Amino acid sequence: MEFIQQNMANILVGLIFLVFLFRGTILGKIYGFENIKVPKLKEMLAEGNVKVIDVRGEGEFQSAHVPGSECIPVHVLSSRCGELLKEHKDKDMVVICQSGNRSLSGAVTLKKAGFPKVYNVKGGMVAWSFS
Repeated sequence: MEFIQQNMANILVGLIFLVFLFRGTILGKIYGFENIKVPKLKEMLAEGNVKVIDVRGEGEFQSAHVPGSECIPVHVLSSRCGELLKEHKDKDMVVICQSGNRSLSGAVTLKKAGFPKVYNVKGGMVAWSFS
């Protein structure tokens, strides 16, 4: 007990680091979406029946993007969910951003809107560009 009391700050920093490191996994478990890597995304694209939403800004999207993806910045995604549900309800929804952080918010937004199959791309466009 004395060890814990003397090292409480280090323990808290360690716990915060672990939560940050595994936030995608944690959010995926809570909200029911899957975190995937680029090879899985490429497999899904080849099979079809997938809609890729790029939640970066328009400028980032114009510089590079997954072919066939649609740019819907994360800050406007919730306002577009009704439209997306009408057009793509039966598709697997994949969310991507630059590094995988903003897409976590996008994946949560789509799950809350009622999409049954939502995927977040780990590493985002950075990982895509190296694949």
